[in-house]
Amino acid sequence: MNQDLAAGILKYQEPDQVEALRLAEDLSDAYTESLGSAAVDLWHVAQAVLLEAEVFWTFDADQRKLARSIKKFRVVL
Repeated sequence: MNQDLAAGILKYQEPDQVEALRLAEDLSDAYTESLGSAAVDLWHVAQAVLLEAEVFWTFDADQRKLARSIKKFRVVL
């Protein structure tokens, strides 16, 4: 990973955590009642939105439902 960072293949970004928590709260208000989203799923999806990810990868079915529901990603896998 360090080699990929040094080569520019990967880049390190850290979203503002206060903004991430605010977005996670907004997502909770909009989707938790219908999807039953857990706090950690809301936080992960909010982080990806703030990082402007085009593709969202997850092995968690509930997280995948949330990511697809918000329609912010080109692809959700």
